[in-house]
Amino acid sequence: MIGIFSFNSNAQLAGKTYKTSDCASGGFDYFFFENNVIISECFGCESEPYFQSGTYEVSGSKVHIHIENDWYGEPKGEIVHVSSIDHYEYYVARKASSNETFTVETEWFENGIDDSCEEIVTHDYETGDVHYFLRNNLVGKYPETYTRLLTDNDLKNKTKKELRLMRNEVYARYGYIFKSKDLKAYFEKQEGYFRYSSDVEAFLSDTEKQNVKLIQSYERKID
Repeated sequence: MIGIFSFNSNAQLAGKTYKTSDCASGGFDYFFFENNVIISECFGCESEPYFQSGTYEVSGSKVHIHIENDWYGEPKGEIVHVSSIDHYEYYVARKASSNETFTVETEWFENGIDDSCEEIVTHDYETGDVHYFLRNNLVGKYPETYTRLLTDNDLKNKTKKELRLMRNEVYARYGYIFKSKDLKAYFEKQEGYFRYSSDVEAFLSDTEKQNVKLIQSYERKID
């Protein structure tokens, strides 16, 4: 269903999506958020996953979109499933700078897009943080490892086993394929965990990176 709203040059596009993924070869869906943040997701790309982050600005009859970063899983290993999109054994997280700029018509947000596989719809995502999109649906036992910076009080009474699990949960949320048998068995039983990457380091947020370092420092103290 096309989302219609009264548009003017000062209107906020937060909550709207410029959708191109229903086209024959797939495409990107562009999610608009507050503070001029835009996140896009590719459907039909060989990379898994493939998101972009950037900004947008309304000027007259145009919405100017500027893509600043690409976040994607680079295919590695053998092709394990051949279809319209080949699927590979595993993927490696990559982040790359981008300077892609293009415009769309403000009229589309008022009246929809006629005679096209593209459309304007609404979305209900609450955050324009790209890491929210890159993580899988694993909540885990320690969600604080991605929602905020940890403190000494969070860690000082943890056992080494608990600290190890806490640290690896950060990687599990990005689909890390564990080599250790115990971690592999544990996370494969967790709801929302989906394994596909041999290296997820490039996807971690600054908060997660700092939390991993702090947890590691406590693990070393127990040695």
